[in-house]
Amino acid sequence: MSHPKAKVSLRQQYRLLLISFLSEGLSPRAIALGLAIGVTIGLFPVIGLSSVVCLLAAHIFRLNHSLVQGANWAVTSLALLLIIPFLRLSEFVLRVDPLSLDDFTRTSLKWSTAATELWHGLLHAVFGWLLCAPVIFIIIYTTTLLTMRRIRRHPEASVSLNPEAIS
Repeated sequence: MSHPKAKVSLRQQYRLLLISFLSEGLSPRAIALGLAIGVTIGLFPVIGLSSVVCLLAAHIFRLNHSLVQGANWAVTSLALLLIIPFLRLSEFVLRVDPLSLDDFTRTSLKWSTAATELWHGLLHAVFGWLLCAPVIFIIIYTTTLLTMRRIRRHPEASVSLNPEAIS
C-alpha cells in the first residue's frame, strides 16, 4: 500500500531545491550568484533574449546552467508584467512624453509610425530595466546568500521533509 504524498508548500519546495544544490557541491555564493543573475536577466523586457544572455553569463561566470536558466524561466511571467512599469519609469526619469498605448488601437495609425513608437517604447523599457537591475541583483543575491548560509549551518531546521515527497 502506497503512502499519500505529503503536501509541501512552495517555500518548502524552494528550500529543498536549494539544499539539493548545496548537496551537489555548490557553494552558497555560487547559488546566490546564479539565482541573482538568472532572476535579474530573466526580467529583461525583451522576451526571448534572456535565455541566451543567461546561457552566456552562466558560462562566463562558471555557474550551474540549470540554476541560472531555472531562475530565468521562473520569472518570465513577471517579466511580461514589468514591461510597462519599466517603460513608465524610464519615461519619468528621462522626462519624455509617455507612450500612449491607446494609439495602437486606432486603425488609422501607419505601420511605420507604430513600429517607430514600439521601438522607442522598447528602448525605454530596457532603460527602465537597466535602472532597476542593480537593485534587483543586490536584493536577490543578498537574501539568497543569507538564506543559504543559514541552511548550511542548520540544514535539519530548514526542512524536515523527505525530498521524495515532492515528486
